[in-house]
Amino acid sequence: MKTSELQKIISAAELVNSNLSLNEVLKNIVTVALELTNADRGTLYLVDKSKDEIWSLIATGSDTLEIRLKMGEGLAGYVAKYGKTINIKDVKTDSRFNSAYDNLSGYQTKSMICFPIKNIEAEVVGVLQLLNNREGEFTDRDEKFLTALSIHSAIAINNALMLRKQIELNEELTKAKQEAQKFAMLRSHFLTQMSHEIRTPLNIIFGGIQYLKLKADPLQLDEFSEIFDMLESGSRRITRTIDSIVEMSEIKSGSYEINFELINLENDVLQPVIKNYQETAIEKGIVLIFRKTTDENL
Repeated sequence: MKTSELQKIISAAELVNSNLSLNEVLKNIVTVALELTNADRGTLYLVDKSKDEIWSLIATGSDTLEIRLKMGEGLAGYVAKYGKTINIKDVKTDSRFNSAYDNLSGYQTKSMICFPIKNIEAEVVGVLQLLNNREGEFTDRDEKFLTALSIHSAIAINNALMLRKQIELNEELTKAKQEAQKFAMLRSHFLTQMSHEIRTPLNIIFGGIQYLKLKADPLQLDEFSEIFDMLESGSRRITRTIDSIVEMSEIKSGSYEINFELINLENDVLQPVIKNYQETAIEKGIVLIFRKTTDENL
């Protein structure tokens, strides 16, 4: 290979690897291949192993059209499946040539070269299809150019696909995070609404108990005081449970506000716990004893 031709390959490799956008990489590979082989048009197909297909984006005016072929279908599909270069002087003599695209676009394909792009493991990752060499036919020199370009193209395609997958993964994670945040907000709203709906009848119960205490005869009050205490205790227990559920939800969603203040451990925490479980302990025949051993001044 001449020095000038080698320089062309080096420049081509630099251009092919100058971008990480998949569309730009594919465009650059085709542009370089057209210049190296003096072809009129070109298409780069990528192999989709999951679907056993090859696909490419074709410009149609201001839009792009994705075309897909089964592995083995047409000349490009054949090259993708068997990994062999096809160099045809007259496509009309090859039964594998599909003239549907020519009929649709009005373009007339004469000569064609289909070249497999292989990675370092010799796996076919793409097929470069070039049409109509301006000098009449594609030569052995053109095949050598494409061979030299192949590994650089495979590396560029792999890097672009990896970046594309990473971007898609980030988008999926962002979407999942947004959905989770939306769900957390709905859950928080539901719990807040549920808390309100339950607190309303509880407040009525509290108010009713206080009213009955005021209106009850002293003798009756002694008789029913234990029942009133049980109703008040049960209502407060339900209220505390609701508060705990709402607070736990706020903690998980990150919206819980922590307020730091001094408390009396015995009066604010221990005594309410003892009072809450005292009746249950008595019912089950358990003696619940609270003994304070700390200094009174603490």
